[in-house]
Amino acid sequence: MTLFRSILAILLLTYLGSASAAVRHPLDGLQAEEYLAVRDILVASGDADNTTLFAMIRLDEPPKAEVLAWTSGSKIPRVAWVVLRKGERMFEARVDLDAGKPLSVDEVDNAQSSILDSEFTAAEKVVEADPGWREAMRKRGYKNIDPDQFMCAPLAAGYFAEPQFEGRRIVRAQCFDLKGTKKNVFQRPISGLTVVVDLNQNTVLELSLI
Repeated sequence: MTLFRSILAILLLTYLGSASAAVRHPLDGLQAEEYLAVRDILVASGDADNTTLFAMIRLDEPPKAEVLAWTSGSKIPRVAWVVLRKGERMFEARVDLDAGKPLSVDEVDNAQSSILDSEFTAAEKVVEADPGWREAMRKRGYKNIDPDQFMCAPLAAGYFAEPQFEGRRIVRAQCFDLKGTKKNVFQRPISGLTVVVDLNQNTVLELSLI
């Protein structure tokens, strides 16, 4: 079910739309063309390619002293802070949009970026295809498993020092029955059924049943 992805897309478009005005101040958010420029700069420098995922691109705000010293009409510094995903590896970069070059690109060990839209979609498909999940749904009275009837929301897993999940990129998927719901997609949770999904391997690690 792609409804969860659609919700995220609406939020993203709303955010990007809020940054459509011309830059007038050092703290003004990045513009649409600046997001695209960040990618082009990193590709040109060899720090990104067509398989690289961008988990975050935002304004790297100038130091407070520089902001206070800035006057209208002066040059506005534009630097972006970026989180990149290359397979299972994560990087943080600072990109000078004025100079058109990266200032730094550093790998970050033992860390996870925010969950990407493509990962939400993949996790939903992994859950819906899992035989254990489908059997659990049948035991709950869902004889015909129709993916369009459900939304399986991959939610942040939290950290509980569980050895079997150490070093993995995981989410805990909770599913919702969409039948009869029009405004609140979280209205009918399917209780007692949680699925732990490894986003790197696209596999179900654990099916928690109550």
